Amino acid sequence: MGFIPAEIPRAKTEGRIDAPLVLVFDSEITNSVVRNILDQCLHIAQLIKNDCFIINESNPASLKQILETVSATTIVCFSADSFHTLTGLNGIFKRRGSVYESTLFPGKKVIGTIHPEDSIKKYLYRYYIISDLRRAKAESAFSGIRRTERHLLIRPTLEQSLAYLAKIKAEKLPVSFDIECNGALETSCIAFAISPTDAICIPFYKSYWSEFEEIQIWKAVADVLEDESITKIGQNLMFDISFLIMQNSIITKGPIRDTMIAQNHVYPDFPKGLDFLCSIYTDEPYYKDEGKIWKNPNIDAETFWRYNAKDATCTYEIWLKLEKELQVKANYKLFIEESMELFGPLLFMQIDGIQVNREKLEQTKLRVLASIDEKQAELNKLCGRELNVSSSKQCQQYFYVDKGLEPYTKRNKKNDTVSLTTDDNAMKRIARKGYKEASLIQDIRALRKLEGTYLDMTFDADNRLRCSYNIAGTTNGRLSSSQTIFETGANFQNIPLDFREFCEADPDTILVELDKVQAEWIAVAYISGDANMIEVVSKRLDAHKRTASLMFRKDMADVSPEERQRAKTCNHSLNYDMGYKSYALQYDTTEKEAKGLVTLYHNAYPGIRLWHGRTRDRLSKDRTLTNYFGRTRRFLDRWGDNLFKSAYGWEPASTVVGIVNQALIKLYHSESNCLAPIRLKGQVHDSILFQYPRKEVVRLYEALQEIIGYMNIPITCYGRTFVIPTEIKVGLNWRDMVKMKDDELSVEKLEDVIAKL
Repeated sequence: MGFIPAEIPRAKTEGRIDAPLVLVFDSEITNSVVRNILDQCLHIAQLIKNDCFIINESNPASLKQILETVSATTIVCFSADSFHTLTGLNGIFKRRGSVYESTLFPGKKVIGTIHPEDSIKKYLYRYYIISDLRRAKAESAFSGIRRTERHLLIRPTLEQSLAYLAKIKAEKLPVSFDIECNGALETSCIAFAISPTDAICIPFYKSYWSEFEEIQIWKAVADVLEDESITKIGQNLMFDISFLIMQNSIITKGPIRDTMIAQNHVYPDFPKGLDFLCSIYTDEPYYKDEGKIWKNPNIDAETFWRYNAKDATCTYEIWLKLEKELQVKANYKLFIEESMELFGPLLFMQIDGIQVNREKLEQTKLRVLASIDEKQAELNKLCGRELNVSSSKQCQQYFYVDKGLEPYTKRNKKNDTVSLTTDDNAMKRIARKGYKEASLIQDIRALRKLEGTYLDMTFDADNRLRCSYNIAGTTNGRLSSSQTIFETGANFQNIPLDFREFCEADPDTILVELDKVQAEWIAVAYISGDANMIEVVSKRLDAHKRTASLMFRKDMADVSPEERQRAKTCNHSLNYDMGYKSYALQYDTTEKEAKGLVTLYHNAYPGIRLWHGRTRDRLSKDRTLTNYFGRTRRFLDRWGDNLFKSAYGWEPASTVVGIVNQALIKLYHSESNCLAPIRLKGQVHDSILFQYPRKEVVRLYEALQEIIGYMNIPITCYGRTFVIPTEIKVGLNWRDMVKMKDDELSVEKLEDVIAKL
């Protein structure tokens, strides 16, 4: 330890006072686990203790006194209090990784980061700490704060705006763009960047332009965005492109490069927001609050415009760096040919939507409300008083106090606390003990969710259900969805079967759904190499009945409906190493019975456990898995069972996703005459939903043959080739559909099915 002034207690500091880097903690780290985490992070960041002077002090006056004695220009704060003391800023988490000049010690640089103790609960935080320490090490090599100089034109004239856009158009420059809208969902401004340092913000603010000038601007904007030879770069471009289509009838064309989706390919476990990406890939300090006009309606226009332009330049810079990451750590070709090509079909579905029978929906809503009232009355009678099923306090009082049941608890992962619970899992358990009240509570909650989430849904003025798709919503490539940008519609992936009844084909058309039924189970069969599973798939046996026959050691003909049902739950749950306790809870059975079923299942399919072992061996090399299509994923979370279970599920799921996504892309871009009448309606899990003219049966048959060809592609895993069959469904609404197997499809059968609709 170097020289420390006598007036400073040694317990408050560690290391050389002349070290080039200062680390500030609220107090001394006494927990050996936390100290080990810090040491590991320092090591990976290529820092040693001798490089650092560590201060353990939260009192501002004492902290100031100690820092006055050090010469280091770079300070890393591991606590919000010290960060605020040194910078005057709040929100260390959102500002972590950024370099700020100290207000207490002008000329010194301050970087906030996460305390190592927080990474015990959230392992991935360690990577944030390492990234921030690496930046701190680099900053400690020089004095002063270096910022990328960004030239932002934020109050342009008409001539400047048109000239900037004309330059992009004439020179075919790759361009990053970003729009901002107001509370009325009107365009407030749009920014274009031709490099990480050069951008223009074109305002559409009150009367900034005359009507004629605004027409000229939008014409020039459209000329750029609709030019197929110009590459478009952006963050969450699905929002911007959808907005421009709906509000301005501008269809963005040409190559798309989305930084949010790129981040999902390279680091799917990490945040994908622009604020986080800036902290990793740019030297721009946190600025997102500057542009949150919905949080600060009094924000001045120039600040808002500067924010918009900065978004465009930072996104451009992030893309250039993420593009290199994609080429080294992921499959760049797959990112372009699959994820970016999905924009076309997804945007079409978002815009077109699906017709909703509002009259039938309203009638159902009345029946649901009546059922809620009926069940609530029955519940009140059983309880001897009115019970609010949404009140945890009232439910706890009734079951845990009045009835004297042993309380069920739930752990809060955020703060690692345990509390009483009457959630649906607790109600399941209590219902198994014979309490009808718990079953009624579950029923009422489910009906209220149906009513509140779906039956009270806000639809667009044309009575069509729409959603917004997110290509980066999952780690395996599967799409997620949510309400539209106009806060109508719903998550298309989670629409319950009962609601699908109201989603109807347009007049003179039918709905057709192509679905990969039991796709993941089939993929597991070949990926695992289990002989019994492969036999089920290759012979197209009833998977649940055959599983039951293997589990209970009897002929398929002798399997009872109850045994088949038990096997079905096992097929849906146990391939990814679900434990017997989780199985018991999910499928409403005893832990003893669940333990027995888990054992029987893995005895029936021993190849699954062997595959799990091979997967762990592959992970042990570099934590990376690659699927059939070349999509890769690094599993960066804490080494152990949770990571393994996630890994087991990733390869089958991502393989199936790849099949469906690529089929959707081929269908959308096909120029076949038989596919021309198709209007895509949705992509849900492993299925594609579309609409087709009812009378063109022969043409539909030809279309189905072509699409099934896209979906039934042979997949080779570990030397085994297989095809996942496609189930065809046809109907006038999305629920009541007639099913056909792909190998039994014919014009005659199709005609017969459609005639009976």
